[in-house]
Amino acid sequence: MQHLYEKLRDDTLKWRKDGYPCQDYPLIGEVLRHQFEGEAGDRVQLKYLREPQFQSLELYWYIRLVMETPHIVDLYKHYYDTTGDIRDFCEAFGIPITPNEAILIQNVDAIIKLVKEKPEFFKQKRIDPVYEAISLPYASYIFALAMGTGKTVLIGTIIATEFAMALRYPDGKFMKNALVFAPGTTIIESLREIM
Repeated sequence: MQHLYEKLRDDTLKWRKDGYPCQDYPLIGEVLRHQFEGEAGDRVQLKYLREPQFQSLELYWYIRLVMETPHIVDLYKHYYDTTGDIRDFCEAFGIPITPNEAILIQNVDAIIKLVKEKPEFFKQKRIDPVYEAISLPYASYIFALAMGTGKTVLIGTIIATEFAMALRYPDGKFMKNALVFAPGTTIIESLREIM
């Protein structure tokens, strides 16, 4: 079974190859293509960002604009609730179930309801983080990059592109203000470079 990040990467690459179509916010295609030296493909020569930074930026905007920032449950349902068998969804989402439970629990909505409403179920399974993710009333994601890949520059780039989108589309749901807490002077200096 493919991991979520692999499925998202495949869809983001397809979005790139198609020229970043986004009917409501076409500026994002211009912004992302501006990073290229040459034509878009699986691998591109980049002007400003490193490959992991650019892939993360693409993924961020793919989830935001193409997928319309789905709740984490809906994101997993999109990729793992396609066969009617809840085992793929449960495995991907981190909900351990027995073969008997897979037979008794008919669909993904039923397992989500069970996790939400039956504390003994998620406590017995030791899936408190799953319960927390399911219970949030808003979409919440964590992007992880290895040390040294340029997370600070990526954060600054995301903020800058959010501001650009807010300027072009004032009625859109884009960031208009940002408050950044930085743990040290190195990160503050990196963010100042972006200005």
